[in-house]
Amino acid sequence: MRDGRKAAEPGLRGFVFGASVPILKLHAPLPIPGCTPTQAAPMRTPLLLLVPLLAAAPARAQQTPAADSARVYELHEVEVLPRAQNAPELAAALQQGYPPHLRDAGVGGEVYVEFVVGVDGVPREVRVVSASDSGFAAPTVQAISGLRFSPAQVQGHAVAVRVTQPIHWRIAGAPVAVRDSVVIPDSIRIHSVDSVEVRPLPQNFREFTEALREHYPGALRSTGTRAQVLARFAVDPRGVPQYAQVLESSDARFNAPTLDAVRRLRFQPARVGGQPVWVWMEVPVEWADPGDSAPVMGDAEEGYEISAVTDLPRVRNTQAFQQALIREFPPALAQAGIGGIVHVRFRVEPDGTVSNPRIVRASERGFDEATLRVVRTLTFTPARLNGRPVRVWVELPIHWQVTDTPGPSNP
Repeated sequence: MRDGRKAAEPGLRGFVFGASVPILKLHAPLPIPGCTPTQAAPMRTPLLLLVPLLAAAPARAQQTPAADSARVYELHEVEVLPRAQNAPELAAALQQGYPPHLRDAGVGGEVYVEFVVGVDGVPREVRVVSASDSGFAAPTVQAISGLRFSPAQVQGHAVAVRVTQPIHWRIAGAPVAVRDSVVIPDSIRIHSVDSVEVRPLPQNFREFTEALREHYPGALRSTGTRAQVLARFAVDPRGVPQYAQVLESSDARFNAPTLDAVRRLRFQPARVGGQPVWVWMEVPVEWADPGDSAPVMGDAEEGYEISAVTDLPRVRNTQAFQQALIREFPPALAQAGIGGIVHVRFRVEPDGTVSNPRIVRASERGFDEATLRVVRTLTFTPARLNGRPVRVWVELPIHWQVTDTPGPSNP
């Protein structure tokens, strides 16, 4: 295919990891049923496979500041993240507040909204950062304003924290909110992924893909049924998923198969101080009928999709890339205190250089040209297919923020 894309297939459409820099001052979207954290525009590349690209070097350790009740923290600064206490009410508000003219026209959309969760768990300073359709802006603000959270904490004290959350509006097949049902022993401390020094790396994506094919509900085969399920689980110090649960689902018939497939995943464990630790992960899983025609995986001339290669590319020059992000930060946006997230797709050549970068989507268009410039500075170890270096297509989110060093996120 000319643009290197492939048809949809069962897989992970957005493996969300916290990063050493936030999305518009956010490490990772909060797990709120009713708004899928990573399914914005259709994401063709399984981002699970991109984790090793920017994980070749350990993420910098987080320095926890002393608690200050007078300031608003960023998510990467807090020890305990805020968690929605009334998520089903948000899902209901999104359905009830769906703009009639957009519903009648069959239009869905995405809104990025920023707000501060106060020490009382109440959102304030709610504002829309970007919206695919302005008609979704006001009902999104109204829905978010009705959320209530457990407050973020620093050193055991409740603090205010700034959050940016993508809200997705759908007409048919709206996600089904699923309540937490697992009990974690008090003896186990499970880290958030943004707090560990070395993030978990998936080791058996191909086996996981086969598990998705194997566990596709038999009664639905050859019906073309698709579904999206957001699963959450803890990766133990051996790299094995535990305490798996469904946070949201577009079709409850896929909930149990998702958990069965997720349990097949194996990781290199997360580490803190050189020691393997427990860490939370969230995985949006996209299901497609195994009976559908086989996806196009690319070719040697135009480039393979990353799921087709046997050895993934890895970043060689992370430090130089970080410096380029600092150097290229648009001055006008920096002065205005504006950050953003830009998804960029590019091809890694057999010699490890970057070619054909293009913007997939952006929360702030002012970062587009700077993102293209800094992506061109990246160099990789080459992807390989059966031992042979090949061209491969990669899609990554690049995060820009002004309160600290801007940088890329492990997706």
